Amino acid sequence: MTEKILDKILNKVFSMKTMTLGLLLFLIGIGSATFIESKYGIQAAKILVYNATWFTILLAFLSLNLISNIFTHKMFRKEKVAILSFHLAFLVIILGAGVTRYASFEGIMVITEGETSNFIYTGDPHLLVKVKNKKSGKSQVMGNKHYLSEITHGFGNHFTDEMNFENKEVSVEYVNFQSKRVDSFQINKKFKNAVVLDIVTEGMTSNYLDEKGSIQVGNVPLGFEKQINANGIKLRNLNGQIQWSADFPLRSLEMSKMRESRKTGIEPNDSLFIAYEINQWNELKTTTLYQVGNSQFVVKNILYNAKKALMPSGDKNRGSDYLTVKVSDGKFSKNVTLEGGMGRIPSPKMITMNGLNYQLEYGSIRKPIPFKVTCRDFQLENYPGTESPSSFASEVTLVDSADNKKINKRIFMNHVMDYKGYRFFQSSYTLDDPKTPQNEEGTILSVNHDYWGTNITYFGYLLMAIGMILSIIAPVGRFRELNNKLKKLKQKNKQIKSMLFFVMLSSLSGSVFAQEHHENDGHNHTNDSEIVRGETFHVISKEHSDEVATLPVQSYDGRIVPFHTLCDQLLRKTYRENTLEHKSKNYNAVQSIVSMLLYAEYWKKQNTIYIPSVLQKRLKLKKHESYRSISHIDVTGNPVFNWENEYRKAFQKPESNRDEFDKKIIKLHEKFQVTQDVFHGQYLKVIPIKTIPIIPGQTL
Repeated sequence: MTEKILDKILNKVFSMKTMTLGLLLFLIGIGSATFIESKYGIQAAKILVYNATWFTILLAFLSLNLISNIFTHKMFRKEKVAILSFHLAFLVIILGAGVTRYASFEGIMVITEGETSNFIYTGDPHLLVKVKNKKSGKSQVMGNKHYLSEITHGFGNHFTDEMNFENKEVSVEYVNFQSKRVDSFQINKKFKNAVVLDIVTEGMTSNYLDEKGSIQVGNVPLGFEKQINANGIKLRNLNGQIQWSADFPLRSLEMSKMRESRKTGIEPNDSLFIAYEINQWNELKTTTLYQVGNSQFVVKNILYNAKKALMPSGDKNRGSDYLTVKVSDGKFSKNVTLEGGMGRIPSPKMITMNGLNYQLEYGSIRKPIPFKVTCRDFQLENYPGTESPSSFASEVTLVDSADNKKINKRIFMNHVMDYKGYRFFQSSYTLDDPKTPQNEEGTILSVNHDYWGTNITYFGYLLMAIGMILSIIAPVGRFRELNNKLKKLKQKNKQIKSMLFFVMLSSLSGSVFAQEHHENDGHNHTNDSEIVRGETFHVISKEHSDEVATLPVQSYDGRIVPFHTLCDQLLRKTYRENTLEHKSKNYNAVQSIVSMLLYAEYWKKQNTIYIPSVLQKRLKLKKHESYRSISHIDVTGNPVFNWENEYRKAFQKPESNRDEFDKKIIKLHEKFQVTQDVFHGQYLKVIPIKTIPIIPGQTL
């Protein structure tokens, strides 16, 4: 009786209905995870779906169901080998995913040009705690991985990390988490006598400074008296007036005089500056440039009844994460807020409590690797005639002392370095700061260590491909059955086939080919000699475009292709379609590109560049814009992309950190660059024929 009940339960659990239900839950889960990740970030998706216990149980259930089906339906028989291959493929892929989740890791390696590194910064966020007793000299470290999100504050974030240090039960407990916050301020009448200074330092970045903080101006600390213990620039609030005193020579210049001087193109004369005595209190003025050594700052605003606050940035790729934890040793406790986050190199926070020193970090931590990598040379290439970066690559040397190996490798897009299960991808770069004597230019490599997980998953894909082939060629199977039915159907429908054949002949005989006459294609046929630069354009006829369409040319990636193929690629790249609509007429790709080449000044003013919807809203642009409307001429006379600074920032980010705006602004810059090259004839590389002499200056 018990066995029958158990059999019924097992039959229901491992039935096709429950399998279908499980697959439906799986699809809903991964679909929801995609939306959660898009809106709240990858950490929220991992907490709620990918790393959740329910999702792990669901995958285990699906795996057991697949195994059960193999035995229930006796898939080891010859005629079912294709279905068996599919089932085994899914099982192997799930196994590979499990190995990837529990045994793999990834991160980034930052190497300055000419330097060597033997560690990576982990991609996953860790809480690292180091406790030290100065008297005994003993220390202990604990580090644990924690995924955190604001939307899971009440139920998914809580953790308590514990360790025993010198007979003290040290614990670090979760208190709060704030995601993607930026320094800002709040103004309220209840904040009496509170002041926040908005100070702009080098790099044109605002720093909000209150009475509890300090900032660096070059190598000089700037802050209120209580915060500056060593030499620096001290501030004080004297009856509502903010004053400063410096331990170094300092001078100032009104910004209005600075602007007047810059209009002449000459640096301000030293006589315009006001020099101050050391250790003398002076009024801190806004809109005034203060210089100390080679560094400078400007007080943009003095905000009274104000208090510093962390405010949401509104952008999932902007701002820092802040984790607040409670550090306790059984007798005493302190709350500590740590700045960091996923993929961020953290800033250590030091506290002293009950005779022990604590160092806490939240973010990416260092993970050693068993070999060294040296960046011999970092190469950053720009688009011709511009300062816009187009590509970058790293020349590196890998040295493995244990195996006595030395490997030289060039890493760039789609060209990776593989060694001992580690894969190195070119991700981003750091630029040199001309204001510092050292060279900061270098490479940022994405590092992935998932040898077994990747290969197991690839083996699963191989089994799936084998299953697809077997399902087609197997003597007994669904495909063969359908093929036999089709043969019978063909024999029974010879008359229908004959009728269709005659219908086809009739339709072919009635085909008509249309020709297009190009009257008024931007010009007046009665007086073609009058061509106004930038106001007139001609378009070759469709017949002419068909003749040159097969002309062999070299494409931008070096392949020899028909001229039509190149023109089609260029027009799709910029206009997004293979026909250009202009003045109520449609022109094919060859007609459009040839006209742009010959009448560049006219087409520069026409709306031929497609603008993605994300940029249309944010930059207030139309669906199609002109080359002129998205660029301007700089002081040197060269065309410059209007959003060059935004493009540079987006291009320098690792691909995983780029949001939709970053990706689209990079694409728009590519359209701008391609359009510019079309106007300059950079893509027209016609293949010469040996029997025809080359005439200097001859073009299409």
